[in-house]
Amino acid sequence: MNNPKVTIVIPVYKTEKYLAASVRSAIDQTYGNLEIILVDDGSPDGSPEICDDFAKKYAHVSVIHKPNGGLSSARNAGIQAATGFYILFLDSDDRLVPNTVELMVAEALSTGADCVIPNSYFKVYEDKEQRHLSRHFESRYFEEDPILFALNIIIQQGRARRATAVLYKSSIIRDNGIEFPDKTISEDFFFNLDYMLRAEKLAMFPPPPCSA
Repeated sequence: MNNPKVTIVIPVYKTEKYLAASVRSAIDQTYGNLEIILVDDGSPDGSPEICDDFAKKYAHVSVIHKPNGGLSSARNAGIQAATGFYILFLDSDDRLVPNTVELMVAEALSTGADCVIPNSYFKVYEDKEQRHLSRHFESRYFEEDPILFALNIIIQQGRARRATAVLYKSSIIRDNGIEFPDKTISEDFFFNLDYMLRAEKLAMFPPPPCSA
């Protein structure tokens, strides 16, 4: 499989100021085989209309309108609708670098990994439009073994537990009934722990440098 479909799920709630840029960053990905699911979680602002406008313009963009149920509920609705081999969750106030999905899929296919986890992200300072590179975890702590990664990184390192911009294999999620827990804090933490128990191999993005 050289070009597996990737589903990008974007939960939407009261983010009309940032939503268009977030969705545009998904649409503008260099990877060609995408579906983008916008989950309007009963947003009371102009976000639902923005979602509908994108769906009208782009055949690979669809919208789910649902009563407000929280982030977990919105992401779970996206999981149920997803048809991709891989699934990636993107917050509606975040943006992807244009070649993110292409490089993550390439890393997953070349390594045989069930999950590709970013170890860095850009903070954008709104008042100055400056980007600052921040890290979820130090590369030296990365483990290909999901259990070791869960023990050493997810449990101990704060931001490594995030589910945003992580490439997951959809079959592992569906076959094991993995969901984001409803009405709880740290939903990403519990989702990732559940996933790591079923995964066999992880990859890091960007990949660590080759050893000499």
